[in-house]
Amino acid sequence: MMHIRTYILKLPMITLFRRLFSWWIAELEQVGTDFKSRFSSGQKHTCEVLVSPNGTKAGSMADFEFKTGGKTPVFLSSRSDWDRLEGKEFSLILEPALCLHLTESFPTTSAERLQSAIDLFIKQNTPFNERSACWAWARAGKHPHTTLVDVILVKRSLLHRIAEGFKAEGREIASFSARLKSSARTLKLSELETPRLKRIKLWRRINLLLFAAASSIFFGTYLVALQNYEDARGRLERQVQVVKQKAITQKKEQIKAQQVAERKLSLTNHKQQHRSVLLAWEQLSQVIPEDAWLTELYLEERQGRIAGFANAAAPLIAVLDRVEKIKQVKFNSPVTINPNDQRERFDISFSFEEAN
Repeated sequence: MMHIRTYILKLPMITLFRRLFSWWIAELEQVGTDFKSRFSSGQKHTCEVLVSPNGTKAGSMADFEFKTGGKTPVFLSSRSDWDRLEGKEFSLILEPALCLHLTESFPTTSAERLQSAIDLFIKQNTPFNERSACWAWARAGKHPHTTLVDVILVKRSLLHRIAEGFKAEGREIASFSARLKSSARTLKLSELETPRLKRIKLWRRINLLLFAAASSIFFGTYLVALQNYEDARGRLERQVQVVKQKAITQKKEQIKAQQVAERKLSLTNHKQQHRSVLLAWEQLSQVIPEDAWLTELYLEERQGRIAGFANAAAPLIAVLDRVEKIKQVKFNSPVTINPNDQRERFDISFSFEEAN
């Protein structure tokens, strides 16, 4: 029963935790919305821009040609074209003409080992390494024992020139990707940490700190409340044990007193039941003549019987009738004569009344 009460008392705590957690999430979302709205002017969205060599030598960056991605690409050849994209981050996709494309077969193995094999192949078969170039790869085909891999390699100096040009114009680059020559698939080369990404990471840290603080406060409060509840329940159980022990003691004393009272009542009833018998015996001892003696005496509840010898047995009937509590006096059997002393043998029965 105690376990059921404990479960019922703990159930509202769980419900309270859920409600507090839902409230905290809603408030946190609202705070995040407010926080972002303050920087709405600086909030940026990623815009895909295709980068290719500029054969006409036109535009703000003479070595490269830029156009937006999508079904209807727009060439970014003037300042006004770039101004329309003000406040956005750019995901640059390098066209195949700016990249070195390699296709090579490698033994079929796991992705980690394949990555190591590709890195080693580039270092051994090209003049590039991690400091001078960056590369990405994708499986082009798979045979029972070999895997065909497409590798895209781009000079870091090229990426640095593009990044410096965007930086000079006050534009932010989110990532560099390259397009495969054999297909329209793009592979990501690198991802840069933009102010927006920094804010996102900062906001995630703030969320974690707020969640940790709120969780610590709540669980601390919950543990304290739970400890207080356990202490109160322990005190209540001890008080119940004390009261129960007192009740058991009182019950034993009550039973003992009841037993004593029952014994007293039994003795009183016994005395009341045998009061008339004792009175009758006392009266019999007073009225029986001197020349008569008893050989048998039987008294039980309201019945009695005496037997013995007397000089004359007939007068005993009249003598016993005069006794106040003795009634229905009669001979049980005929009187006989004892041949030794000529005395009469008698056997008389009677009944006596219960004393009030």
